[in-house]
Amino acid sequence: MASLFAEYEAYIALAVILLLLVGFVLERYPPEVTAIGGAALFLLFGFVTPADAMGAFSNSAPITIGALFILSGSLVRTGVLESLASIVVTRALVQPVFSIAIFLTATVTASAFMNNTPVVLILIPIVMRLARSLDVAATRLLIPLSYAAILGGTCTLIGTSTNILVDGVARSAGLQPFTVFEITPVGLVAAAAGTVTMLMLGRYLLPDRGTDDDASTAEGQFLSEITIRGDGKYVGRNIGAIPDFNRPGLRVQALRSGGEMIRTEIGQRKLKKGDSLVVYGTTSELLTLNEKPDLRVGLRRGTERSQDAVVVEAIVAPHRASAGGRIVDLALGRRYGIRVLGAHRHRHLPGPDLENVRLRPADKLLLEGPAANLDALTEDADLVSVTRPRGRPYRRGKAPIAVLALAAVVIVAAFGLMDIGILAILAVAAMLLLRCIDADEAWSSIEGSILILIIAMLIVGQGLANTGAVELIVDGLTPWIAGLPPFVTLVALYALTSILTEVVTNNAVAVLITPLAIGLANQLGMDPRPFVVAVMLGASASFATPIGYQTNTLVYGAGNYRFSDFLKIGIPMNVVVGAATCTAIYLFFPL
Repeated sequence: MASLFAEYEAYIALAVILLLLVGFVLERYPPEVTAIGGAALFLLFGFVTPADAMGAFSNSAPITIGALFILSGSLVRTGVLESLASIVVTRALVQPVFSIAIFLTATVTASAFMNNTPVVLILIPIVMRLARSLDVAATRLLIPLSYAAILGGTCTLIGTSTNILVDGVARSAGLQPFTVFEITPVGLVAAAAGTVTMLMLGRYLLPDRGTDDDASTAEGQFLSEITIRGDGKYVGRNIGAIPDFNRPGLRVQALRSGGEMIRTEIGQRKLKKGDSLVVYGTTSELLTLNEKPDLRVGLRRGTERSQDAVVVEAIVAPHRASAGGRIVDLALGRRYGIRVLGAHRHRHLPGPDLENVRLRPADKLLLEGPAANLDALTEDADLVSVTRPRGRPYRRGKAPIAVLALAAVVIVAAFGLMDIGILAILAVAAMLLLRCIDADEAWSSIEGSILILIIAMLIVGQGLANTGAVELIVDGLTPWIAGLPPFVTLVALYALTSILTEVVTNNAVAVLITPLAIGLANQLGMDPRPFVVAVMLGASASFATPIGYQTNTLVYGAGNYRFSDFLKIGIPMNVVVGAATCTAIYLFFPL
């Protein structure tokens, strides 16, 4: 088939690229599906050989990105991010301006060394709580959160998957690999320019609109009870002085002691054996406490925890026959060997304490017991959507290991002692062997759709090179820019990358534009490295739409924003950050 299109294959390849861009913009299919379709067309037309297609799987970028996803998941599971965020929330009431500054700085720093998508996912509920404690609308903070994560991702090679992908494509084209901190000077300038722009224009351009904060923060939080067992480390201590009971994801509602329910000055009370705390907390915090031998989470009486116990979330069916009955009267422990760990009701505390919760349709229960017993309960009771909760218990004791592993990857790679992909794989092996993260959670932390998108676009990029489409574009552009100053050429390339990224997924743009940038630089007799850096930053620094970058999409839904909210603040951000970035590239990477 290839011989039929020999004379026109470059034009056909460009037509396929145009179809791909239209598909990305229309979003009739997920981006990875559209990309696979484009790769399939290149294979069918014979523009890419089977060997070339398989070669995309040997590119170091997807493997490195996947390993970094797991490292990010390890930092989440060990509670590193949650601990940092809790410090900010604690100081918010005392020093609000300082707290916000530290919060955004921490976001930038964290995003420089781990994938920024999980950073934003973890910090969204923290921002909601921070906004509430400062009595400001969450819409004033969520967009800055996303922008800070984006800017942090531009500061190192490993800050975002786009940087690693561009490096992988550049290596395939014969360029020397980028080091971890090679783009840091440019990234720091971009981050500084973006931060100043947010501080100066944010108060005027960010929306001051109320959001459904309660609904956002209540999701995944359960009313529960924590009973003190034995004479362990909790007995005789003031509740307010015990770190386990004073975390952002846990709120103590009352203390049951000696048959009395106490709801005032709880922090000053000393715990005794047999006391129970009525709490309202996230799934992760409750499951973390559930693993401590000195505590019993859930109903005070009933079945003990078994070795083969699993935890699930179950929703009460809309037509439950026993609606209005108390949880304690269900006797799930005696009948099924199952313990109720918590109860959740949308936007409301479901009861004064866990025992006296009167179930309503759509209430959610956090249950623990053997899998067979849970199956029996599901068949006999009016429960629907029995699923494993997203939250997992924090392994805070493993936090130093996770931090040291990430630091080792960064430091060793920075000195060029070993390839970053190999380092990331070794760090993942350490995380799994030392049980910082379980295997199933490690694999689920990998964004498979992003990896498939990258591999498909690598095949497309190879097809563009094979057909001469890149050379065709370069030859067409060269007469127009041959007489332009090098800096103007750099600005034009950055602008093209940035504009495309606002409407097309950034990883796809990176694969398409990187070969073009290298070919253009070679045609003009200039060093391609500055142009590749411009593609890195242009494909990452996307501020003007909620669809241009994944973190923007996350806060778009969480903050109840309008599309125009991103345009108002994002367009000035694009212009200022773009100008600062191009200037920094010109200074640090001479053309």
